[in-house]
Amino acid sequence: MSFKFNPTTGQLDLVGDGAQESLKDRILNAPDRTQNISYLNQNTCTERISQIEYTAASISPTAKATKIFTYSDTSYRYVISAVNWTVVP
Repeated sequence: MSFKFNPTTGQLDLVGDGAQESLKDRILNAPDRTQNISYLNQNTCTERISQIEYTAASISPTAKATKIFTYSDTSYRYVISAVNWTVVP
């Protein structure tokens, strides 16, 4: 395990044996990754994505990473106000 200076962030990054990808990154980078998209107000003029659930059987049969979208309602349209991740092992 060692550290390497990252000129982009100005910080030291962990490299070598001690650096491990997070479960979310392993799921997203898996070659057999699948995604399931859920919508709000489906089949209407205000249809929008509510969440995207990613799974990869090669990582774990039960693990999933979910990207959740939160919207703000302006007077005439919905605007994404937050994007959050949840990871279930």
